[in-house]
Amino acid sequence: MGCSFVLAPPFRARRTGATCCARRDASSPSSEREKRHATFRTLRGLQKQLNDAVKEQQFAQAATLRDRIRDIRLNDDYCRTELALRDAVSEERFAEAARLRDALALMEPPPLLSGMHEEEDAVGVRGAREGVLTPHVSVTDSFGIRVRARSYYVPEQSAPQQNRFLFGYDIRIENRSQHVCQLVSRNWTIRTTSGARDTQVSGAGVVGRQPVLMPGESYDYSSACPISVVPDEDMRRVLGSMKGHFVFCRGDTGDVRFNVDVGAFYFHLPPQI
Repeated sequence: MGCSFVLAPPFRARRTGATCCARRDASSPSSEREKRHATFRTLRGLQKQLNDAVKEQQFAQAATLRDRIRDIRLNDDYCRTELALRDAVSEERFAEAARLRDALALMEPPPLLSGMHEEEDAVGVRGAREGVLTPHVSVTDSFGIRVRARSYYVPEQSAPQQNRFLFGYDIRIENRSQHVCQLVSRNWTIRTTSGARDTQVSGAGVVGRQPVLMPGESYDYSSACPISVVPDEDMRRVLGSMKGHFVFCRGDTGDVRFNVDVGAFYFHLPPQI
């Protein structure tokens, strides 16, 4: 669910008699910054407890810690706006997503505390976690496999006057687990803003290969997706989206199969088109 934020009007000094006085907040910027650092140190501790609870399969405790972390984050303007942006993108409310992204750019990000990034990178309660960097980029973690997807417009193979567009996309797959894994197949859902039925694409491997990834290895490939649709200004020049999953296997005989999600990434026209 999206959230709306209203910036407070700038403070104006009020004149009383012959004296001009400006009211000041009781807390200075430095004290607010220290308070925010303390909050995120608390979050770092809670995140470590959450990771430990997941490893020990204490899922009830993990769920409680997850909710507490979320509540604390919702009290921070930046985190609250970032969450609203994720919701807007996932629900394809692109106009609101653009507004929230612009608002986020004006805010001070959370303090970077030692160890915080690594702890937040850990796999969460549900085994898969999706993060939104920008609408045309997605990063998703599933069972120790990270997938980063990025789309881009290919002008030399597009015909805007005929409402035909080609978008390329780069995929990076990283094996962050302790197991040797092999990519078996791919499954994509392609959606356009024209309202047409979703297109399902599936097949063996990717670009004709079924790569085997040792722990710590990564695999990169590129492909393309044609889009035929009339651009809609209300959609902020977003023509469609793509999401899906890869099927992986592991084990001595490859008998353990699991899905690795690919979070939605979006096809944007550049401003000059």
